[in-house]
Amino acid sequence: NRSEDDGSNKKSREESTAAANNNKPATTSFSLFDLMDSQKGAFMLPPRIMAQQVIDADQRHDNNIMTTNNSNDDTVQNYSSSSDNTADFTQQATNNNNKSALELLEQAEDMEDLSPDVDSWEQILSILHRGLINKTNVEEERRRYFNVHMLMFDKCQKTNGGGGGMFRSQTWGLTFNIVGFILSLSNEFDKKEDEQIMTDLDLYWDSCHHLVLSLSHLAMEYVTSSVGHEKEMERMILGLCSILCTDVSSCVLAMMEPMAGWFEVWARFVGPSTLMSILRVSGLGEVVLRRCESRGRNESSKRLHEMIRQRDGSSSVTPTLEDLEESNFLQSLSILRVITSRCDATLGSMGSIFCCNATSSSFLSADGIVSSDEVQAMLGTKEQCLSIAEQEEIRSRLLKPFRDVLLLRESTPALVDADLEELCTQ
Repeated sequence: NRSEDDGSNKKSREESTAAANNNKPATTSFSLFDLMDSQKGAFMLPPRIMAQQVIDADQRHDNNIMTTNNSNDDTVQNYSSSSDNTADFTQQATNNNNKSALELLEQAEDMEDLSPDVDSWEQILSILHRGLINKTNVEEERRRYFNVHMLMFDKCQKTNGGGGGMFRSQTWGLTFNIVGFILSLSNEFDKKEDEQIMTDLDLYWDSCHHLVLSLSHLAMEYVTSSVGHEKEMERMILGLCSILCTDVSSCVLAMMEPMAGWFEVWARFVGPSTLMSILRVSGLGEVVLRRCESRGRNESSKRLHEMIRQRDGSSSVTPTLEDLEESNFLQSLSILRVITSRCDATLGSMGSIFCCNATSSSFLSADGIVSSDEVQAMLGTKEQCLSIAEQEEIRSRLLKPFRDVLLLRESTPALVDADLEELCTQ
């Protein structure tokens, strides 16, 4: 009886197990390709913006031609597919061919796509620079070109990791464009009416601020890598000296950093003789000496202060004219100290830096910004020989600003702040 019961129990368990298995859903298999097809292109990347697309778009704009050339057609084919699931991306690639160079640059994600070779990147830089300095562009469009510069610089910095990565040349090129833009704005400042300049004032300020930040990043990269870009370094310092030679740009930079620490850092990246050549070519020595003699007062400072006052009103954060002039004087005195301390030479040699007949040059050329070879040709010019009387006159002019501050400290200590005292005593 027990064996019969065991047999019946075993049979019932087998039947219940079979019934349970029959109730289970059938296993299904899937294909990854079927899943991708079912998503209708969700796994497809959007079309990339290539350098040639931007260059062709710029050429179409210049020639007033709205047709797509063969190189763009090839690009579309690379991103297209015969599958209906990629129709959206094919249409997007086709639409890119009808966009302006600025629109493509704003959508570009990969710096490597925009700089596949040196020639292509130089053309991209030229397009960017023309967009910045084009006087027919409205302020909004110039602002868009400026934003593209900042976005690209940030992408390069993230890839470089702050230590001289693969996009170092790109960051230098973008910064040179900003230097040229600031010089162009400075020229416009002297020619336009106040109402016209008011629209560019914020852009002017933002450009100078971005330049100071960019110089900090480039200096850090140069220090950590310690090699390369020697000629570009000389070119950059000449561009910075050219900016400081313009009263309005110098005043804006003085409001940001009165002690001009960035100039002292960059002046240490070249030897004394090279620095003397750059100063002689730019004429910066004579300019800062004049500003020291006038205690930072000039017409550009007055005009700039009036425009700031009209824009912001008489708020507590609006700088006074005295604040602008004091910052201007402090910056000029700081640069003067850097020049005299870095240029380790006799007064006869160094005197040509402060000569009234110092050679002046423009950092801007007909094609944009002067090249490194053009800068080298400028620096190769011979210095002017000075007589003993001229050397003594320059010596007296060089010492006077520092002497005046020390005399003022003795008579009215409250008028000499810590920064001024540091410049004249340390």
